[in-house]
Amino acid sequence: MRGIIDLGSVSFTRFIVCLPLVLLPLLGVASGKAEKTGEKDKKKAQGSASITGRVLSAAGTPIRGAKVQAFEDESSEKKASALPGMISIDMTQLEGREYPEAVTSSNGTFDLRGLARKLYRVRAIAPGHACRDVVEISAPRGQLELVLEPALNVSGSVHNSAGSAIKDARVKAYFENESKAPRTTFGELIVFILPQIASVRTGQDGVFKFDTLGPGEYTFVVEAKAYQTAEENRKIVAGATKQSLDFSLTPGHILSGMVRGRGQRAVPDCQVRVRRTDAPDTASAARQVPADEARGLTDKQGKFLFDTLAEGKYELTCSHPDYLNLRRLNLRAPAEGITLDVEPKKTSK
Repeated sequence: MRGIIDLGSVSFTRFIVCLPLVLLPLLGVASGKAEKTGEKDKKKAQGSASITGRVLSAAGTPIRGAKVQAFEDESSEKKASALPGMISIDMTQLEGREYPEAVTSSNGTFDLRGLARKLYRVRAIAPGHACRDVVEISAPRGQLELVLEPALNVSGSVHNSAGSAIKDARVKAYFENESKAPRTTFGELIVFILPQIASVRTGQDGVFKFDTLGPGEYTFVVEAKAYQTAEENRKIVAGATKQSLDFSLTPGHILSGMVRGRGQRAVPDCQVRVRRTDAPDTASAARQVPADEARGLTDKQGKFLFDTLAEGKYELTCSHPDYLNLRRLNLRAPAEGITLDVEPKKTSK
């Protein structure tokens, strides 16, 4: 989900978009009025409520070491359509977003603290068990029981078009959009703004294995250095002894160059971001550039390199504390030898 909207990779610029106002708490983003809230009010908004309970296996035994997370739950379809409005959001607030989290003790108990008095989506993840989300859990809440079914045997491989294995590729699994509405930027925002439920990497042989997936529909996002990101929707079915997920990646196109200051001197440690501008929709544009590949710092020679891009038009922006921000439009990948000349900021005497 990218564009002036840059949502999927959570590597964004400021944008104005029509979103239901009730979604703001889910995103951890405030509207203009709320942005002016003082630090004291922010701490108060965090609250002192808690959600406590246990994580159990299907056999009723406590699960130790399960990770339990809480996400503000404002994503139901009825709430989402209740209060539409135009709002300005600075999506950079989403970067590094942390969520309340707890780990279960030996008797399977957990305590999610510091919550505001509102509704939450609670997620439990434990190796060997299928991840589970429960929605509309009101804080404070006690004695919440989360029963996890055994995980299915889900594995697969990642390879290139020639059939060669791709090592160290990252395969991420997300719950598919729970509503059956068309896959729009708004709908995908709900899916991808929350953390993935599982993330694994391929070995030397390109093989990966999940141990926290159960029956259901998932969106898988596959990322690898020097390859374009792939996204596929797959259904995991119950009853199968083994389920294989195989992905083929296409080599990425390159945008590379250097950032220069006055006297054509290299500017190291300049943050350069890339964003596709000609994708059919902002949602598909976003995940074509993985979050950790969508930006980077120039090296000592002021050089930058993006090598996971699809063929198309892109925008480059660069920023540095000592220089004015610069944006370059209509760059078509592949392209090498790009020069970005930045001007120093004027210092007040």
